[in-house]
Amino acid sequence: PHTLEAYQVNVQHQPEAYYDLIDKEAAAIGAGSGDGTAREWLTIHNGGALGYGNTNREQLEFIQRVATASGIVLDHVYTGKALFTFCEYARTQPDQFRGKRILFWHTGGLPGLFTKVDELVGLVPAPERLTLES
Repeated sequence: PHTLEAYQVNVQHQPEAYYDLIDKEAAAIGAGSGDGTAREWLTIHNGGALGYGNTNREQLEFIQRVATASGIVLDHVYTGKALFTFCEYARTQPDQFRGKRILFWHTGGLPGLFTKVDELVGLVPAPERLTLES
């Protein structure tokens, strides 16, 4: 029996295409019928509703909040949209995740941020001058 719950957020294609691809790849490396299918142990969420590379203000604000709170900068093409979509799902199913460890795999994609500079600048708070007082 599988004890791992795996969630994927797709930001480009329909989830069904990925289930089929994963099953094909698993068979190629020797997975048997007793291992189950991707649909049995993986939940793929569709995070690409706005289209490839497209984001809305809510998603960009989320990316900014993550960066401010954690120092981790997410891109708007893949990783930021994926975490946004997963968090939206987790908020609707809090009991499913309460008390559990969650690993989010940040896959990079920072160069894509340069295309959103104008939109992101408005979300970044003005810098504060730090002073040292004795």
